Amino acid sequence: MIDWICEGNPPGRSGFSQKQLATLVKQYPHVRADLLNRYASLPPARPHSLLEAVLREIADAEIVVAFVRDYARHKRPFDGNLAYAIRETAISKRPIADWPNAYNEFSVSLTALRKQLFAMVLENSAESTVAKACLNEIEELRDEYGRITDEPRHPDIASGHAWPLERFEGAGV
Repeated sequence: MIDWICEGNPPGRSGFSQKQLATLVKQYPHVRADLLNRYASLPPARPHSLLEAVLREIADAEIVVAFVRDYARHKRPFDGNLAYAIRETAISKRPIADWPNAYNEFSVSLTALRKQLFAMVLENSAESTVAKACLNEIEELRDEYGRITDEPRHPDIASGHAWPLERFEGAGV
């Protein structure tokens, strides 16, 4: 099915939905790895968008980083798709007992992802602007859902660079 999508022949109405394909990709790590590799190599077109939609449904730190790299490669600005992937990675849900279709949302530690994004920001490369927007999005989610005790406020204090960067950009940092 992924071959069909990449060749520009996605399944029709009787085929799988993006969410159904995402569920299958979750179950098979080798398919997930193949999907990530193909996403990273496709030019921006409908197959690329379909793979992105599937990956967005199973977002995690690795997928967020792949999105940042892809957005930078194609000169795409931070958008709702990337914000959704970050939200799905940063916030988890726990069903509420005896209350159908209700759940509690809570923050999940993203220490390693934040450190990786901060390193991208400091590289001052094409990825820096997108990575910075991702860090800011995570900060907004932390303001809304709470910070985790095992996640430091600074993405990488050992870097010696200030965070948040906005406060110190005029000072040459």
